[in-house]
Amino acid sequence: EMNREPWRWVDFANYGAAGLEIESKPFGKGSERLAYRFHEITDDTYGSKRVGKTMVAKDSVHLIERETKEAFHEDFCLVQATAYNLAEKYNTAVRTSPLLKSTTEEAKPPELRFM
Repeated sequence: EMNREPWRWVDFANYGAAGLEIESKPFGKGSERLAYRFHEITDDTYGSKRVGKTMVAKDSVHLIERETKEAFHEDFCLVQATAYNLAEKYNTAVRTSPLLKSTTEEAKPPELRFM
């Protein structure tokens, strides 16, 4: 069954990370979203230090109010999770269907990869 809760707690990707440093100006702008570079950072008595690789955070261009933004991102995450789950279900159905068993690699049905 699909998890309909779009928010879940995740740990930092890098050991020792305690926060995030996000650039104030986007490096990319599309018609719907802004893209910002960000890093995980440490937090110790000598100041913060970047750890790990540069990552990308996206934000909506059109929404301003915090509540509206949060609702937009909740819907966006739910759509992304739904698309991923549907792709997985499709791939499982194709792999297990006797009618779609191919005799050669070239005749193999395509697999959906959701990114």
